[in-house]
Amino acid sequence: METIKFFFNAKSRLLSGLLLLLLSVPGWLYANSDTQTLSLTFLIEPVAVVKISSPGKVVRIGPVVPGVDARAENLQVSVLTNTEEGYQVFHELRNDITSNSGGEFPKNELEFAVSKGKTGGASLVPAARPVPRDRIPVFRSMGGPDFFTIQYTVMNKKAFSAGSYYGNISITLENA
Repeated sequence: METIKFFFNAKSRLLSGLLLLLLSVPGWLYANSDTQTLSLTFLIEPVAVVKISSPGKVVRIGPVVPGVDARAENLQVSVLTNTEEGYQVFHELRNDITSNSGGEFPKNELEFAVSKGKTGGASLVPAARPVPRDRIPVFRSMGGPDFFTIQYTVMNKKAFSAGSYYGNISITLENA
C-alpha cells in the first residue's frame, strides 16, 4: 500500500491522524455495495396486420355522369409486420353491388388496379380489370412492411339507374 503524506500545522495533528487512518484501511472493510447481474429475456411475437383507409372512411365513386369514367378515391392499404416472411393480400367482393332501391349494378362496370408497393411488393393487378366476385390475390411481398393503393373506376359504358349503390369488399392478409 502506498503511503500518502499530508502536511498540517500543529493544531490539526488529530485530524491528520484520523485521515491517515481512514486512508490506510482497505476499501472492502467499509464498502457497503453489492452487484448482481441478471439476464434479460423477452419474447416479441411475430405480427402481421393489414390496415385499409380511405379519406372519406368509405370508398366513394362519382358522381357518375353518362359517358364519362368515374374514379374513386384511392383505397390505401398498409401492411405492418415485424417479420421478413412473405405474404399475399387478397381482395374479395363480398356481395353484389346494389342500389338503395334494390337495383343491381351492372357486372364488369366496376374495375380496379393495384399499385406496386412502396418498399418492393408486387402488384398482381397492375392494369385495370373488372372487379371479380371471387377472392383473388392482388399483392405479393417477399416480407417486411409495405404500402400500396387500390384504385376503383366505374367504366360507365352502360346507362345506370339513378341512386346510391352499396357493396362490401374484404381485404385479407395471409402468409405466402
